[in-house]
Amino acid sequence: MEVLAHLPLGVLPGGTGNGLAKSVLFTSGEDYGVCQAAFVIAQGVRQPLDIAAVDTQPEPEARSGPGRGGRMYSFLSLSWAMIADVDIESELYRWAGPARFSVGGIVRMVNLRTYQGILHYRLPAQLEQPDREPSLLPESTLPKLGEPLSFGDASEKSRWRSLEGDFQLLWACNTSHAAYDMHQCPGNILAGGRWKILVVQQMSRLQFLSLFTGALEAGTHINHPNVTMLDVDAFRLVPHGVPPPGVLSLDGERVPYGEVQVEVHQGMAQVFCL
Repeated sequence: MEVLAHLPLGVLPGGTGNGLAKSVLFTSGEDYGVCQAAFVIAQGVRQPLDIAAVDTQPEPEARSGPGRGGRMYSFLSLSWAMIADVDIESELYRWAGPARFSVGGIVRMVNLRTYQGILHYRLPAQLEQPDREPSLLPESTLPKLGEPLSFGDASEKSRWRSLEGDFQLLWACNTSHAAYDMHQCPGNILAGGRWKILVVQQMSRLQFLSLFTGALEAGTHINHPNVTMLDVDAFRLVPHGVPPPGVLSLDGERVPYGEVQVEVHQGMAQVFCL
């Protein structure tokens, strides 16, 4: 993290989703493409980027690999339920390129799943735009994963909320775009000191089809009555159900399924962005 704080990143779209590259280009007012990304990098203008500290619990008997758990850092998103299922299960269709997400989405909509759990989230405090030079990662303000959430004073306690019950989709995001064609969090900026969480607790297959065939790309899903958008600077997700019925995806990679805790740290990295 110390290196990341002082070494600006130049982001070129070379993967499947390219969410960070798209978000940087969107912020810079440029069209999406490799040449446009190279142009932005060549200008040498730096912008701060939020980084989130993510704590997960190790899966039973996992000593290595994605099940080992512990502290990780995220620049993009954490997903559970529909989005995580599509993200991880569509690896089977990687031969299809970016279309693998469409194929995986159709499969998951036909076999729609509902999960149970509880989401504890903290409303953001008023933050200033960070200085251009980021500092080292500050100490966490949250208790360790597995310990009860505690509050230092009444004002801190008043910022916490909880959402419990059924979940069909939970998508917590740092950037405005999670993919080049997915404007899932309109209004998100690179160093706003907060994430947005997109939550769907009850939606039909036809409504999901509408969501994934235009609304998410245009950002108009935020007006859907079954979509809840939350601004947070920290949260703890506790999925219910044993054995684990699903997966968690962090920046597109599978992480241990179970209780997970995220805290946003403002402007802890830098990217080339106009």
